[in-house]
Parts: sequence; structure tokens; C-alpha cells
Amino acid sequence: MDTTSLPPAAAADAASRRAHLLYEQLVSLWTPAVIEAAHDVGLFSALSRGPATSDELAAALSVHPRGARILLDALFACDLVECDEQPGCAPIYTLPEDVKACVEPLGLFSLAGKMLYDRRFAWDAWRNFATAVREGGVDQSSKQCRQNQISPEEYRFLTRGINFFAPPIIHALGEGLAKIGWSTRRAISVLDVGCGTGIYSQLLLQRHATWRAVGMDCETMAALARAQSAELGVEDRFSCRASDLWRLPWGGDFDLILLCNMFHLQSPDGAARLMKLAGEAVSTAGIVCVIDQIRDEHRHVDTAQNRFALMFAASMLATGGGDTYTLEQYDEWLRDAGLERLIVLPAPMHRILIARRRSLYPLR
Repeated sequence: MDTTSLPPAAAADAASRRAHLLYEQLVSLWTPAVIEAAHDVGLFSALSRGPATSDELAAALSVHPRGARILLDALFACDLVECDEQPGCAPIYTLPEDVKACVEPLGLFSLAGKMLYDRRFAWDAWRNFATAVREGGVDQSSKQCRQNQISPEEYRFLTRGINFFAPPIIHALGEGLAKIGWSTRRAISVLDVGCGTGIYSQLLLQRHATWRAVGMDCETMAALARAQSAELGVEDRFSCRASDLWRLPWGGDFDLILLCNMFHLQSPDGAARLMKLAGEAVSTAGIVCVIDQIRDEHRHVDTAQNRFALMFAASMLATGGGDTYTLEQYDEWLRDAGLERLIVLPAPMHRILIARRRSLYPLR
């Protein structure tokens, strides 16, 4: 919306101005619907083979020509396809290479899994968000906050679709380790808890040739993580064990424990227990790294991280439980686990919290 076309704010038209802004937010659902429809009908796959007109794509996909034209123009409006329109010729649509990498099903940073997750699960969950608000994400029998109820199958669709979070986070983590004086030029043992595809620890192994990592997740995800470690060329230093992190021992004396996108899946009690397990598994001079939607102590929306965390909490409520938590809550869980916060770093949508044992031992 062109907000510069709105008249200056005044009491008489304040409601109209606000309605324009609210309407803009309401129609934001058009964009994911357009993107996911393009995925559903195979348009991205067809365009990845080369530029084409809307009629050519309609024929290839067995969709109505009018529908193809409208969908392509909507994607053009979203800056997801390019359109070359010459006088007297049908417009030719092209899929840019960076978009192609995001929508191809087998791409490392593909969002195809996220789209599949939305189509199979999340859209219906959001449609019933009011019910989740009424119940508060609380188990009606125990009256306790639920941990997230996402199934392994649903998570399998989603987890590859959020690989793209990792590169800027790993970059920021590297800068943070340098700031706290933690040496990375030695053999480091990494435990990647609830590793998903293993993308975070695998990218670390690509950066540091002397590091080794162990992932922990359910069997479905462990298989994906092993396969991806081969894709990234670190399979000789990455292993993944299929285990229940709540019931089976983690092992001990790890130099670096990664807890990536784990805490927002937990109830407060679950989060406290998770931190305690991390405190038991980290080495004396090791560190625990939490990567999650972490809010500061106040409900300020002056940072992208805070805004995203507040909205992400709504997503957790909609899809079956979990929450986002404040630095104050993390500090409490750290204290109870015998740990202390060292530094908090910003990432595009996350915060990175680095902690160590509360002791007199210096960092290595």
C-alpha cells in the first residue's frame, strides 16, 4: 500500500487510516496462498526448466490459461518471477536463480518442505486459532502447558524447509565465539540436540576441519541428518543417533552443546529440564549455545527479534503448544542448571545465547 497517498492523520479520519493499515495486514495471506498454489500445480518446477509464456505453462501443467496468467502475474507482483513483455509478443516469465534455489524440492535451502507443512497442517491450525486461544495451549486434564504436539511426520516436512535459518546464525555464532575468546582452533566435540537435518553442526564442521559432531533426534530425522551430512561432505565427522533425549543419556564432556529451535517447543517445565540436561553434558570449560526466538525482558517491538518472537508464540499456540521465552526466564533456567549467560547475539529472526558453567575455570 502507498501510505504516502493517505491524507495527514486527523481525528476525523484516524479510523479510515487505521483500516487501510489493518487491511494491508489482513490481505497478507494472499502472498503465501499464491506461492503455495504455484508449488501445488508444479509451476515452479516447470519454470525451473526455462522461460515460458503463460499459455505454454498452462498447457504443460494442464491448468486453465486464465488461471496460469493470473497466478504468474501475482508471482510477478510478489517479485518472485521476472516478466519480459515485448510489443506484439506474449509475455515471457522467468524464474530467477535465487528463487529457484528456494523452491526446488531438493535444494539445501528449499522452502518446499515449509510449503508442504503449511498445506497439510498449518493452514487448518491457523483456521482454528480462536479455539487454541480459548484453551490457552493447556492440557485440559492436567491443566499444564503443553509442549508442542508436532508429529515426527509433520516435522519431517518442516525441518528441511527451515535450513535457510542456519548460515547467518553460524556466521554470527563465529563472531560471538571470537568476542568471548573461545578458541576454535582445536579439536571440538559438538552435541547437536534435536538436530533435525543437522544443518547447524554440519555447517560448523565445514568451517572447522578438526571438529566432530554428534546429532540426536528421532529415527526419521536421524536418517535425514546422516544423508545431508554426506551432501555437505562432512559425513566422516558427523554421526547421528536416534534416541529419546528425555529418556536416554546424552553422554558428557562435550565442548559445545547446540540447542537450536528446541526451547520454543517446550513448556516452561520442559525448558528447565532441557537446560539441566545440557548443564550435565557440557564439559567443564565448554559452552552451551541456545538458538531460538528469545525475547528481551520487556514486550518492546523495537527489534525484529522481539516482533518475530511475539508472533512466533502465536504460531506455537496455533499448532499445538510451546511458547517463546524471555532472557529473564532463560537466566533462571541457566542458574538452576549450574550455568551462566555469557553473551546474546542477534540473528535475522533469532537470538543466540551462549552460556558456560558457573565456575572459576577460564574459557579455553
